[in-house]
Amino acid sequence: MFSKSSSFGRLVMVLAIIAVFAFWSRNVMRSTLELPDQQRWAVSDPDSLYHLRRIQLWMDGGSIGEGIDPWLNHPHGARVPWPPYYTVAARIMMGPGAPDDAWERTHWIERRAAHLPIFFGVLTSLLAAIGAWIILRPTSSPKNSDDVDLRTPGAMAAGLLHAFCNASIYYSSIGNADHHAFVSCLNGAMMVSLVWVMKSGVLRRSEKRWGFTSSTRWGALIGMFAGILLGAWVGSLMYVITFQLALAALLFFHARKPMTGLPAFGLSFHLAAMLILLPAVICSPWLEENPWMVVNLSWFHPLFLLCGAGVFVPLLSLSKDPSKSVFRRYPWIVGSVLAGLALILSVVPNPIEDGVREGYSWLSTTEEFMTNVAESRPLIGDGAESGVLTQYLGYGIFLLPIAWLLVALSMLRQRKMLAASPSLSAIAPLPLIIAIPFLALPALSQRRFGDA
Repeated sequence: MFSKSSSFGRLVMVLAIIAVFAFWSRNVMRSTLELPDQQRWAVSDPDSLYHLRRIQLWMDGGSIGEGIDPWLNHPHGARVPWPPYYTVAARIMMGPGAPDDAWERTHWIERRAAHLPIFFGVLTSLLAAIGAWIILRPTSSPKNSDDVDLRTPGAMAAGLLHAFCNASIYYSSIGNADHHAFVSCLNGAMMVSLVWVMKSGVLRRSEKRWGFTSSTRWGALIGMFAGILLGAWVGSLMYVITFQLALAALLFFHARKPMTGLPAFGLSFHLAAMLILLPAVICSPWLEENPWMVVNLSWFHPLFLLCGAGVFVPLLSLSKDPSKSVFRRYPWIVGSVLAGLALILSVVPNPIEDGVREGYSWLSTTEEFMTNVAESRPLIGDGAESGVLTQYLGYGIFLLPIAWLLVALSMLRQRKMLAASPSLSAIAPLPLIIAIPFLALPALSQRRFGDA
C-alpha cells in the first residue's frame, strides 16, 4: 500500500485530475470582453490593461525600471505603483515571436499575457495538493495492512478546493493579466517548500555551521521566492511576515532541541530575498517621495529583511547546548529586542513610523482611495454583499476553523515526539497552522486576499 512506485503513480493521477479541473474552471469563467464585430476578445480589467502597457513599453525599447508614466493621471503623469518583477516574469514566459506590425504586436501581447495567470492558477492548485500529500506522508512503515493512507483523498480535496475557489478563478482565468495569480503561486511555493523542509528533516541534519549546506540551499531558494514576491507586489510583505512567524515558532523548538540547519536556513532565506529585491528597490520611483514607505517599494523593505537575517547570525556562534541559559532564552531575547525596537519607533518621531502607519491604513482599507476599490471590499461585515463569502471562498470556509483546530490539537498531542524524532515531521503542518489566521483575516476584510 505504501510502496514508492504505487505512491508516485497515485500522486501523478491526483495531480492530473486537479490540473484538468483547475484549467477547465478558469477557461469557462473567462474574464474577457467579447468583440463580435472584430471576432475576438479583449482584456477589460484596468490593472490588467496597465500590466499590458508595461510589457509593451519594455518590448518597444523602454526601460523596465521606468517609474514615471505620463499616461497615469494624464496629463500630469504619476509614479507607477507596481514594482517591475511581474513584467519581467511575464515577458520571459511570453517567449519570442512578437509581430513587427504595431497593431498585431499589441494583440499578440494581449493574448499571451492574458493566458499567463491560468498557468499560475493551475500550478497553485497543484501546490495545494502537493502540500497535503507531503503532510500526510507516513513517516514509518504501516503496522498492519488495515492502516489507511490518507494522501490520495487529502491531496485531492486540497487541490480541488483551490481549483474551484472563485477567489482564485477571478484572478487566474483567461482574460485577467493581473499579477495576483503569480503572487499567490509564489506564496504557495514558499509555504509548501517550508512544509517539505520540516517533513524531510533538513533542519536537523548534522551539517557544518558555515558553507552551502542543504539548509542554506533551501533557505536561499525560498528566499528567492520571497524577493520576487516583493518585487512583483509590495502587498505581499504580509505573506513574507507570515513566513517569518513560522520561523519564529521554529526558534522556540530550536531552543529546546537544537536544529543544526535552522540558523543557516533563516539567514540564507533573508539574505537571498534582500539581494533579489535590491535591484527593484534601487530603481523604485517612490524613493524620492518617501524613502521609507511601506505600501510602495523603498529602503524599508531591504532593511526589514536585513533585520530578519540578523536574528539568525548569533545562532551560528552560540553553543547548541540547551542547558545554556542564553541558548534557551534566545527566542525571548529576540522577541524583547524587536518589541523594544517597535516601541522606540512608535514613540520617537521617524520616517519609518509614517510608512508603517500608511501601510496599516492600506491593509485596513481606511485609506480613502482603497475604500472605493471593488477588490478591497470585505467578505463579511459592513460593506459586504449578501452571500459574497461563500461565492468567493465556497462552503468549505465553514470547515476551515474546525480543520484548523483539529490539526492544532493533533500537533499538541504529538509534541512529545519531537524529543525523540530526528526530524520535524510530527509538526510539519505548523507553518499552515500559523499562516491560516494571518491569511484568513485579511481575506475577510479584502477579497483580493481570498486566493491565499
